[in-house]
Amino acid sequence: MTEPPAPPAKLPVDIEDVRLKLAQLAAEGRIADLIELVVQLLVGQRDTNTALSVRLANALRELYGRKSQKVSSEELSLMLAALGDAEQKVGEPAPAPSNEAAATAPGDGPVPQPPDPPKPPRGRGGRAPLPRDLPREERVIQVPEAERACEHCGETKQCIGYRTTEVLEFVPAQFRIIEEKREKLACPACPEEGVVTAASEKVMDRGRPGPGLLAHILVHKYHDSTPLYRQTQQYDRSGVSLSPSTLGDWAAFGVDVLTPVADRIFERVVGAFYLHVDDTGLRVLDRDHPNGVKRGHVWSFAARVDDGTKLVAFRYAPDWSSKRPAVMLAGFCGYMQGDGYAGYDAMEDEDGAPVVPDERRLGCGMHIRAKFEKAGDLFAGSDKGAERLARAYTAFGSCQLNGVDPLAWATDVIGKLQAGWPLSRLDELLPDAWGKSPATDA
Repeated sequence: MTEPPAPPAKLPVDIEDVRLKLAQLAAEGRIADLIELVVQLLVGQRDTNTALSVRLANALRELYGRKSQKVSSEELSLMLAALGDAEQKVGEPAPAPSNEAAATAPGDGPVPQPPDPPKPPRGRGGRAPLPRDLPREERVIQVPEAERACEHCGETKQCIGYRTTEVLEFVPAQFRIIEEKREKLACPACPEEGVVTAASEKVMDRGRPGPGLLAHILVHKYHDSTPLYRQTQQYDRSGVSLSPSTLGDWAAFGVDVLTPVADRIFERVVGAFYLHVDDTGLRVLDRDHPNGVKRGHVWSFAARVDDGTKLVAFRYAPDWSSKRPAVMLAGFCGYMQGDGYAGYDAMEDEDGAPVVPDERRLGCGMHIRAKFEKAGDLFAGSDKGAERLARAYTAFGSCQLNGVDPLAWATDVIGKLQAGWPLSRLDELLPDAWGKSPATDA
């Protein structure tokens, strides 16, 4: 006895509607319309699947793939190989025959060939020399007492020299308390005239950090990307307890001190003849935003100024409107290279004229890759914090471009600025000039 067929599974509403429509067309004998409908449904499904596949591939690439826009070694090898093939085709002489091919002459049989020359011994690779300006400590290591006597006659061996080796050691940084004793003067004959007290040399009136500690916090945070809570842990291991909020206040103060330097760097960069411009999104905490986080933008400007010195400057904008770069580029008279940001077309000055006309705007081919390789966002706690981040990146990025030690630079510059360094001599403190000419205190 055969079992009755199982009832068909219940179809989703949209699929059931399609089935009914196809059945209707078949019942009416409209076969051509039925076929056309099926084809359109298949095309739509194919396009949807293709779009989803592209989105999935992009998501996987962004999650696991290479984020940099640099050319990979594999791509570079293919390019060089193709270049070599092209040079060979346009007239390069054919390569010499190999030993095996040359070893056999037509009709003469094998011809003895000299053996290949021996390969030179592989060297160990020289070590990079240690910097000469590092402090050195001489440590004499004596031969143990049991080995100082001659094995044959028993006489005491005499020192005939030393075999010198170098050991690179690391001495952990140490905190130091500087106790200021400010002199007080009073006239014994005129006590009513009051007492004169020497001014403090502190760089922060309501705080205790010296210029070296401020510089250390800034370099670790903005140059080495070390969060403040990790710096707190490092300092705690040295026996000094500082909360992340305290370090945050000190970092904000330190960047504010360096603001004149960052602003001057920006002036020199946008005054260049040829300027690279780009922006990147930055998540910024905002209590007024529905999601609590908004998207600001950090604009980067890079140029060679004056005699070829390389400088870089950053500016923060709380949104992506064209008025932000229009203000930043006001007065710029050179050529600007950047991506296809639509806001460049809308940048106008107070008279309605374009800030950077089309004839002075150059495209950037590398941004074609950026359409496929997206960079991840940075993060800031507020608009003010993002502005400080841009200033810090301006200062330390220019240090990096000019080979300047950011810690030594920031320590010196913070101290000089807080001691009343004249703004008319601000250029002497910029990274490209600092250290090249002796800058004396004002």
